Amino acid sequence: SRRTHELLRFCARRDARVVGGITKLLKAFLRDREVDDIVTNIDRDWGGGANWRSLGFETVEVMPPLPMALGRDGRRFLCGRDVGLPNGRPGLPEPLLAELANGGADARERLAAYDLFLVHDAGVERLLLSITPTNKTASQLWDSQRPPKNGFYGPTNNTGIANLLDAARKFSPADARDDDAASLRNAGPPSAAEVVASAPSACFPGATVEVRARPNGWRTLGIAMDDGRNIYHGIYDETDASKLVAEHLRTIATLALCVGARRYLHLGYGAGVLPGFLSRAVDDSTHVAVELDAAVAAVAPLAPRCD
Repeated sequence: SRRTHELLRFCARRDARVVGGITKLLKAFLRDREVDDIVTNIDRDWGGGANWRSLGFETVEVMPPLPMALGRDGRRFLCGRDVGLPNGRPGLPEPLLAELANGGADARERLAAYDLFLVHDAGVERLLLSITPTNKTASQLWDSQRPPKNGFYGPTNNTGIANLLDAARKFSPADARDDDAASLRNAGPPSAAEVVASAPSACFPGATVEVRARPNGWRTLGIAMDDGRNIYHGIYDETDASKLVAEHLRTIATLALCVGARRYLHLGYGAGVLPGFLSRAVDDSTHVAVELDAAVAAVAPLAPRCD
């Protein structure tokens, strides 16, 4: 039998970051223990397993999103070992459970009648890191674990909750965005990037606006201050302008697409990522950007362009 250990949690002090912390932790653990495999679970609300895969972990299972009920008093859980128990997680009211058990076709309506609304998390991802050589794949090693892990939430005998759990599977998120973010983080430090264009800043004396090329196709546009600081205007993939790795740009783009406008005024051009994305996403749209720093306009031809 293989000696398998589980990494339950990895965290750092608030407002602090240990560079290479998880790698150092794993190396120290392997020195102190005889280990064949390490398994861990990650909450996909905080991202997928792309960064873990860069450490050698392999995804062996992605659980579907878990539906929960949100009310005035917070979250209520539909299933789980400690749900509804004293000192456990809060569950649904007993009368509602009885109604759901009688038939789950109108489960959402029944929840709403109790001022509860259905929400979903992003599910759980299970990963395995094989330490000692074996002729088995990571998935085969995972399947041989004893006792085996459930590949589903529950079980539950409540028909309505079972239907809600099954319906949540269609919300399973893709991991492409997390792979993009991991690709950027693995592109090396900014100091190692090659300056491919630069111009003196018109807003900050002694500063320079630079476009830097980094591995994996990434480029950054930012201001190099005379005191050594670097302020990023934007990050983009020169081979695919449709990628939005910055969370605030994803949020803005989502709102813009929901509004459905075709004329856009951008206060600040940055690296041109958002205008470039929206010009491709919205047919026949027009975009005007107002930029204070003339140096940004000078190096902008190397950044994503509006169609």
